[in-house]
Amino acid sequence: AVGKAKIVKKSSKDVAFVIGAGITVDETLKASDQLYKQGLEIRVLEPFTI
Repeated sequence: AVGKAKIVKKSSKDVAFVIGAGITVDETLKASDQLYKQGLEIRVLEPFTI
């Protein structure tokens, strides 16, 4: 929808919020996976319509 962002990844234990736009979304998700292995979970947002 116009004016709404897409939450790409989330959990109830998120400790940070990261924005990835366009081609950086894949890199943001890779970083999220690496942080998860270290015990940290982050929320990833793609502002594709903002």
